[in-house]
Amino acid sequence: MSDNWIEFFSLDADEREAAQLIYAQVQWLLDREIIAHSERPDEFHGTYREGPRSVDAFDAASIPDSIGASGEQMLFGGVRVEHGWQVSHNIDGFEGPPCPVCGSWMAIDVAGDALRRWYMSRVEPEVNCASCGQADLLGNWPHKFAGYANYASLSFVNSWPLAPHFERELLERIGRRPGVVCVRL
Repeated sequence: MSDNWIEFFSLDADEREAAQLIYAQVQWLLDREIIAHSERPDEFHGTYREGPRSVDAFDAASIPDSIGASGEQMLFGGVRVEHGWQVSHNIDGFEGPPCPVCGSWMAIDVAGDALRRWYMSRVEPEVNCASCGQADLLGNWPHKFAGYANYASLSFVNSWPLAPHFERELLERIGRRPGVVCVRL
């Protein structure tokens, strides 16, 4: 598996609230024993590793039987927390998001320009669909391979797919406008 991660964040939390939301999720993951403190934290893989019940967070149908059972391979490489103004986006394969009304794809250059404006100004831009005219904030055009600005994120590094129910619960816990992107190097 090449380096990748699943990154969760809040689209509308300010810097203080975003850090609180993300660290509350870390505590929730620790309490559920999905993660544990790493004995060897690092900048890429993060401060947390698999916990004794980490398998509860993953989609069993997409994980080979040999993973986790032997203890030789892991379900994820670590959990990383980042805070401060940042952009969460897919590095290898960035895509513009689809219109939430008609499904037409936003051109990559338009999406990239909107994301750049958001990052530079710290004001989320309104974007328009070239096909149907739908206008809304960029963050309201969700897509796992797009990009969004935020103040804090939590990432499962080198992770197998999360169970849909677990991902939904984590997103609900992050707040009113949660976001998620899949990143691949």
